[in-house]
Amino acid sequence: MSYFQGTRSVEEYLDEFLDLIAEAGYTDPKTLVVKFRRGLNPQVQNVVATMTAEDPPTPFQLLGTRQLEM
Repeated sequence: MSYFQGTRSVEEYLDEFLDLIAEAGYTDPKTLVVKFRRGLNPQVQNVVATMTAEDPPTPFQLLGTRQLEM
C-alpha cells in the first residue's frame, strides 16, 4: 500500500487510503482530509483546492483531472 496516489486513479487511491487509515486508527476528520489531500498528485490537489460545496467542479476541471490520472 502507498500513501501517495502515484499513477493510480483518485478512486483507486481513495480505496487504498481508507484501508490505510483503518490500520492506522485515524479518526479525526480534519487529519484525514489533510492526509488524503497531501497524498494526491499535485495537479489533482490544485483542482481539489479550488472546489467548494457551493461551487462544484466544471466539466473542464473534471476532464482535466481525469486526463491527469491516465
